[in-house]
Amino acid sequence: MNKYLKYHKSIVPGKSNSTNVVNRDINFAIRNWKKHVKTSGILDILKQKQEFEKSSITKQKILSSAKYKQKLRSLDDQY
Repeated sequence: MNKYLKYHKSIVPGKSNSTNVVNRDINFAIRNWKKHVKTSGILDILKQKQEFEKSSITKQKILSSAKYKQKLRSLDDQY
């Protein structure tokens, strides 16, 4: 069975982050599942939710990053 067909059979309809084991190849299923989890960004969300952060602090971070980006754009426009 070629890789494309194996990948196609490993897809579970209706469940985006799950895979089927095809032909007892657990290594292929694990690699495929890890790829799905990494691209979906689930781990990043879980890391953010480990500690509670006040909304005022998140707003400050967003504002400071926006100021920094605007400063870089203005410097770029000067040259």
